[in-house]
Amino acid sequence: MIRLLAALVLPVSAHADAGRCAFESKPTIIQRADSGPNPILLQYWDLKSDRLLSERSLPESKRLAEYRAAVSRKLDTDPLALLKRYSALGPSPEDQHNIEQVMSRPESIQELGCLEALLLDVQLGRSPRFSRDGPEFIAYYLRQKGKLRVYFLTNDAAGIRGAGLSELLGRIDADKAQGWAVLANLHNHCFFLDDLASKKPQGVLAPSANDVRVFSAHRERFGLGGAFITNGFHTVHVPGQDIKLYKAAP
Repeated sequence: MIRLLAALVLPVSAHADAGRCAFESKPTIIQRADSGPNPILLQYWDLKSDRLLSERSLPESKRLAEYRAAVSRKLDTDPLALLKRYSALGPSPEDQHNIEQVMSRPESIQELGCLEALLLDVQLGRSPRFSRDGPEFIAYYLRQKGKLRVYFLTNDAAGIRGAGLSELLGRIDADKAQGWAVLANLHNHCFFLDDLASKKPQGVLAPSANDVRVFSAHRERFGLGGAFITNGFHTVHVPGQDIKLYKAAP
């Protein structure tokens, strides 16, 4: 499993196999509410192969391209520059420690790949507020006999909790009992383009103390193989065996 996860972040030309970055089928929707007091989208894709894990080309998405251009006009999106920017704003001791851990492992950061781009594009299409208040999503990658199952959950909030989470975790428990390996999870760290003067962590590719608490709990519960965080430009990989190097919320 560790060899597979390492392969997910090997750099490959972004121009290789152009046009191949697409889901082969529509998702199965478990829960969906697009408006009202409790918006939610919980869905999954069952894919015939795990090809998208190593695909480095990006989807042909106008909204993803426009989003990346909008961010680039306002911020330096270099991942180390973003880490240094947040460090200078005085984060919590735990978050500062986690920033330093990532900065000591720059090889753990790679350019945005296909699968995280596809999932981010789903979120961009769902929430026009994306740049203003940072709605997050979380995804889980499961593999069995070369097939890939990808879960996606958002409740259009700055953090994943409440509606849909228990359902998602219960489904992963059931899948694991049926022989699916829980390769990794992915979530996004947002840019807050309307609030650049605040101390918010703009697109920071380091796990927060709360992230580490979730990673640790899910490694114990599912045997989580690793975790990914993306900001739409780059993605950081935390292998399962390295989660212990990061500090969780007290």
